[in-house]
Amino acid sequence: LFGRQLMNLFTSTEELIDYSVRMISWLIPGYIAMSVTQVLMGVMRGSGDTMSPMWTSIVTTVAIRLPVAYTLAWYTHRPESIFISILIAWISGAIISSILYRRGKWKRSSIFDK
Repeated sequence: LFGRQLMNLFTSTEELIDYSVRMISWLIPGYIAMSVTQVLMGVMRGSGDTMSPMWTSIVTTVAIRLPVAYTLAWYTHRPESIFISILIAWISGAIISSILYRRGKWKRSSIFDK
């Protein structure tokens, strides 16, 4: 909405402003998915299940984000590849964390035994 004006606070270089606005347009929808992931993973961590969030983070970063970024960049040669890979990783993280949350392993944590 105010991407150009916001970027003008930091730089006057038009090319950088254009690039930043494109980046923001790719990443803004992903913040909803990232928020879901952070909340659900926080619940799991708070209950004592720290392994599920750790493995989800590793999978979404190493097995999803990096290969997607590399593959897209290799074929498209566009800087947006990085932002698209971040968006895909955030959406994947939301899906994985939702599945893990619904399975409820975190409810069987020792914190609930007391």
